[in-house]
Amino acid sequence: RFDSNGDGEAALFIDQFSMTSSQGLFETSLSTTINDIYMTPTRSTPRLEITSSLVVTGSFMWTGGQITGSGSLKTKGPVQLSPTISGNTLYLTILTSSFGNSITFETAGTLQLGTGSSLTLQNEVVFTIAAAGSRISGSHSTLDNRGTILTAAQHTGTSYISTTKFDNNGRVIIESDLASTLAVSASGKLEGTYEVGTANELQLQATVEGGQEGVVTGHGSLKTSGSSVWLASVNVSSLLVSGGSLT
Repeated sequence: RFDSNGDGEAALFIDQFSMTSSQGLFETSLSTTINDIYMTPTRSTPRLEITSSLVVTGSFMWTGGQITGSGSLKTKGPVQLSPTISGNTLYLTILTSSFGNSITFETAGTLQLGTGSSLTLQNEVVFTIAAAGSRISGSHSTLDNRGTILTAAQHTGTSYISTTKFDNNGRVIIESDLASTLAVSASGKLEGTYEVGTANELQLQATVEGGQEGVVTGHGSLKTSGSSVWLASVNVSSLLVSGGSLT
C-alpha cells in the first residue's frame, strides 16, 4: 500500500515480496518497508536497486542477484544467504547497509562486497558461517566486525575472509565439532578476539595490527604467514609461523 511516512513524503509498504524472475529488476525511489523478502531467482543476476531506503522487518532469504543503489538497506529480521546460481555469488554494492538481527551463510558461495568501488560492511550481529567453502570477498572493500562471526557446529573444511581489509573489533569464533579452518587473507586491525576451538585452525595470511585488546586464544591452532602480525596475547595449543613475523 502507499502511505505517508509521517513527513509528508510518499512511502510504500509491502507485506511480502518475492523476486523469482531470472532477469528481474525492482527499483524504488520511495521509502519502502517490506515484511518478508525472498530474492530467489532461478538463474542469472536480477537486481534490487534502492535509491531511497528499504527496510525489511521480517525474514530475508537471498539466493542470487545484486543489491545496489545509492540508498540504504536495513534488516530487522534474520537474513539467510544461500547462493545457488551465477557462480554462487551474491553481490552487495548498495551504499549503506545495516543488519539488525542475524546473518547465516547457509550454503557455500561468495558474498561479494562492491564491484570495483570501495564499500564497507559493518557487522554488529551474529554472522554464522554454516557451510565450508564460503567466502566474504571484495577487492576494494572492508569488513568491520563489531559483533560475532562464528563457524557452525557442523562446518568442516575451509572458509575465507578475503576482503581488502578486515577489522575485528568483536569476536571471531572457530569452534566446529569437526576440523574447521578460517583463512583470513585480509589485512587489518585486531582490537577484539579470535577464539579457536579444539581441532580447528585460524590462518592469518596478511598483516594484522593488534591493539592492547587483540587476542588469539583457544585449544586449536594458529598459523601465520602475513608479513607482520602484532598481537597483544597468543594462547593456543599449536602455533606455526610459516612466513613473515609474529610479535
